[in-house]
Amino acid sequence: MRYPSLLLLFAITTTAVAQRPELAGTVVRDSVLATMHRDLAEGLWAEERTSGELKGNARLELVIDDKGRCESVRMVESDLPIAWKNRVKDQWFDRRFDFKLAKHHKEKITVELQFP
Repeated sequence: MRYPSLLLLFAITTTAVAQRPELAGTVVRDSVLATMHRDLAEGLWAEERTSGELKGNARLELVIDDKGRCESVRMVESDLPIAWKNRVKDQWFDRRFDFKLAKHHKEKITVELQFP
């Protein structure tokens, strides 16, 4: 009689873990870009952007793993100062987004950020 209770416990823990939606394709890029813009709108580097210290464009290439974590960030093109290039890359590296991908799948996306 222990087996049905173990099966029920397994079913409950399995459904509790799978909370994040599974995405694919251009939806991943749009979701990552929306998260980045939301963080900037919530005040990320707001003081530096208004003072003019952070000004320019950056094109980033991100690799997202199947758990929704940013596995690598590469600065493809940028006219930001070196210190800001590193800060922008470090901000998104190892970031866990609110979605997941298919098992053993990675998604490489390119996003452009503009800092006024």
